[in-house]
Amino acid sequence: MKSGFEHILKENEKILWSGQPDLQAIKQTRYTGGGLINKIIIVGFIAAFVWVMSRDGATWTTGPAMNWIWLAVAASTLWVIYKRKYLDRKELMQWTGSLAYVISDKRILILRGGAIDYAADLGSVQQCQLKPRKGSSGFSDLIWEKRAIEVRASGGNIRYVSPLEREQAETGFKALADATSVKKILDDWVKQQQLVIQNQDSDSVSHSQTTTGADSDDSTISKFEQFVSPCYGFSIGFPASWEISSRYRKLAFGKTGIEREAKWSTPGSKPEWNVIRGQNEINTLVEVQVQKIAAFNTLESLMGSSRLAMALGEGEIIDHEASISINGIPGFYVTRQAGTGSILPAQVKEIASYWCVRKYVLHDGEYQYYIEAMWPADHQGQQDICRAIIATLKPC
Repeated sequence: MKSGFEHILKENEKILWSGQPDLQAIKQTRYTGGGLINKIIIVGFIAAFVWVMSRDGATWTTGPAMNWIWLAVAASTLWVIYKRKYLDRKELMQWTGSLAYVISDKRILILRGGAIDYAADLGSVQQCQLKPRKGSSGFSDLIWEKRAIEVRASGGNIRYVSPLEREQAETGFKALADATSVKKILDDWVKQQQLVIQNQDSDSVSHSQTTTGADSDDSTISKFEQFVSPCYGFSIGFPASWEISSRYRKLAFGKTGIEREAKWSTPGSKPEWNVIRGQNEINTLVEVQVQKIAAFNTLESLMGSSRLAMALGEGEIIDHEASISINGIPGFYVTRQAGTGSILPAQVKEIASYWCVRKYVLHDGEYQYYIEAMWPADHQGQQDICRAIIATLKPC
């Protein structure tokens, strides 16, 4: 039996659950806050209009000119009511009706219009919360990310926040009748992914002993060591057996210029570092660079720019996601596979003929997080180690 999602599945990927938000539950939801003052003004205008038009002898308020003014006020008020009660709701229902949710054995996806709109990472889903919907009895949301809504306009007054904007501020599965059972599927998925990562990590370490002859001290997920940048306010974890180094870099990813790069050192020796790199015995690598800079990189701008080869390296693009989030930090990534091209350091060519290089660009509204992960293409476990390391990245 076809599920209708075959076009978005990867090889050997299986769907564990799929669903859509219940439109009737969305329609019945009560959205409160942010528009109280506007509601008071609307009610006040209507009351004033009725009172003025019903008075006797008040010619200065009911003359021909004032009648037109009051009619204009009434028309404007009715337009606001029509827009918020009908047009805004219609926009919300159209957006909601285009959504679909998928839990596969490999990914958590939100689809819009049949295409992948969002792919959740393991770190985000671990923070999933079940929230009942206001006004929709029996329906709940599964939310794992929430974006703050700016409720004040440029003049400092509290502005109206539409239902659509409120829904888009929270990322997750919305308006589910079976939210409790779906939450259990999500929890089981998280446990399974953690187990897979741990097993593949152990397998890849054993594999590296046979292929490289290197002695391996256990680098399982349970033995991660956390590193905190005191000046740039972020932390990330690496397996205890990995070699870790750090340095300061002035130029952000995507920016060009002349810079004398600082030498690598241990993270504790110089507190001003904003770049950290971890590398294991078979040269699998994860590097993170954080800069306080306005957002300027997008997947679309890089794909349509001549900077692509320079910024993302050589090799064939084998995978990309335009909308991801790592512990609440949104961004995108591009994965390339390279053979003996110039992006491969000489020392890694003996490990494998082909290497994958995945580059992430994230931005939290203040800081840009650039992440580069590199692993041998035929070592699936090494990719999962990189993914587990990146899932520990978070502001602090």
